[in-house]
Amino acid sequence: MTLVEPQLRRVKFLTEVVAELGLGNVEICRSRAEDCAKKLSGDVVTARAVAPLERLLSWCLPLVCSGGRLLAIKGESAQTELHAARQTLRKHRIRQARIFQCGAEYLNPPVTVIEVTKAP
Repeated sequence: MTLVEPQLRRVKFLTEVVAELGLGNVEICRSRAEDCAKKLSGDVVTARAVAPLERLLSWCLPLVCSGGRLLAIKGESAQTELHAARQTLRKHRIRQARIFQCGAEYLNPPVTVIEVTKAP
């Protein structure tokens, strides 16, 4: 697993947590997602609500392997953002995009996630 984070203070925190938990399979890359496209790729890429979906797609979809998924953690604006990003979704030939909620049994409100699946 690779964690991508541009801010040094967060990289330091993540490094401490990974060491404390003894996670030998986690790498931390101090960079921006858009700068990692030629270096990293994965079947599943996750992003928290760092930007509107349209911009997030441009940054993160190049990291998603063919047939892979982007999971964007969003808030109440998820439906509006998904609608606003429809041209960007078409441009990237996205075959499926859906919204779902996670953690309803533990969180109030639950976490809203936009799942975007790249065509194989």
